[in-house]
Amino acid sequence: MAYFGHNHNKEINDAFNNLLKNKLIVKRISLNDVDSDGLTVVNLKDAEPAKITFDAQSFDLSEKTASDSLIINTQTISFDTDAFENAAAATPEEVAAWISKADPEGFYAGVKEGKLFIESTLSGVAAKLTVGAGTLNTAFGLTNNAVFVGVDGLGLSQDPAGGYAVFVSPFGKEADDVPVVSVYETTPSTFTLSCDPAETELDVYLCVLIL
Repeated sequence: MAYFGHNHNKEINDAFNNLLKNKLIVKRISLNDVDSDGLTVVNLKDAEPAKITFDAQSFDLSEKTASDSLIINTQTISFDTDAFENAAAATPEEVAAWISKADPEGFYAGVKEGKLFIESTLSGVAAKLTVGAGTLNTAFGLTNNAVFVGVDGLGLSQDPAGGYAVFVSPFGKEADDVPVVSVYETTPSTFTLSCDPAETELDVYLCVLIL
């Protein structure tokens, strides 16, 4: 049986109280997968959905027909000439309404501050928007097979005032098969984890100590 003297108990109590005074967050997340570039962003606040934002004020969809399409997450949205007053200068609002009319599953389209966006209905790194080989990609400035991934969140009510420390522990890998995971960069609201090799599928335990 272990025995701790008075001094040891004080050290343990001090350490425990220090953890209570600060804030320790432990969470298991999935870093990336075969479609990843090896970088995973974690939000200190709420998780965020996958999102594609378009900067164009209008879109040239002239000479497009019903055989042309936009493909997101394997869902094909066929072009509809009647959805646009002037297809050569389709507005973000018209495009959002056209996408919405197709009743897509797992994502939706909208306009915020004059910009068209497509956003997943799920949040976190499990949320993805994958661009298929649609014939309307060029008109929308999209790239075939581009993948947009959501951001996991730790649920803090506000950014930590005194900074934070991040510790990463890989999960479910053999000792000789553990990739290199490091904190790539930090901001007051997020931190980015780098995984090498990039295409590794990996779950990790995150321990974030608010200082």
